[in-house]
Amino acid sequence: SVHRYIPYLPEAVRDYLKGALLSGNAYDARLRLKGDLRHFPFEDPKLGSFQVVGKANGVELSYAESWPRLTDVSGELVFEGARMRILASRGAIFGVRFSNTRAVIPNLFNRNEMLTVEGQVEGPTSDLLRFVETSPVTGFIDGFTEGIKATGNGRVQLKLDLPIRRLQQTRVAGNLQLLGNQIVMGPDVPAFSLVSGRLDFTESGISARNLTSQFLGGTTAISIANFNQACRPGKFSPFELDGLSTQGLDPRKSNFARSIVTPPFHAYPIISSNVFTFGGVKVNATARVLNDDGEEIP
Repeated sequence: SVHRYIPYLPEAVRDYLKGALLSGNAYDARLRLKGDLRHFPFEDPKLGSFQVVGKANGVELSYAESWPRLTDVSGELVFEGARMRILASRGAIFGVRFSNTRAVIPNLFNRNEMLTVEGQVEGPTSDLLRFVETSPVTGFIDGFTEGIKATGNGRVQLKLDLPIRRLQQTRVAGNLQLLGNQIVMGPDVPAFSLVSGRLDFTESGISARNLTSQFLGGTTAISIANFNQACRPGKFSPFELDGLSTQGLDPRKSNFARSIVTPPFHAYPIISSNVFTFGGVKVNATARVLNDDGEEIP
């Protein structure tokens, strides 16, 4: 019910706070109010001041629709002038602990209120993948992580910019850091072991930075960012050798090199093979030439 204690809140902000702060306990709360309320929220400190500071625990926070809720949050809630900030010292998403997460609305009254949520989650990579797959992130990356199985630990860093009056315009920036994991991409693909590196994602897509692993007895290294930088501009022509080669990569791609930018991305397992008919005369095991009846020709 924290929204009840802030005078003159715009309806959109009041409704958002009412729906976002679902439950929890507040204690050690302090209120400081000074000045003529006609000047509230006192953007000019000479005209007055307003501050509410309180500690909370057991908070459940639904910061945006379709995003996993933050649960068992403990921290500090501060309203100061036109600004709101939540500093969460600990909490959980899907039972995975997070720390030092903050949510800030710089101005509650400017009719263009923006909530910024920043935090970090560490734990089993399988749980972090579940967070990705049950949040809008999976749509941003075209379901890239669906079906992936992982063992080991990882870390997700996330920043959300949520316009309270236009939540459909939410912007996202984050990354998934893999720390020596074993990754299975699918039932017919051998496992990648000792996978380390970073996958970056935004509302526009995904990129890989310095991903390394062991695969089929050898070392692999993947960096989509490096590949994109190596691609040259030009007209893509899939039915002829177009000369769109990479520069600075080994091995070099000689044609059809295009930047990997916009999802959806698709990968297919392939097997190289040569199919042709051997020509020449028919012979037997001792290299004697045979006729149509299979008889040796003298």
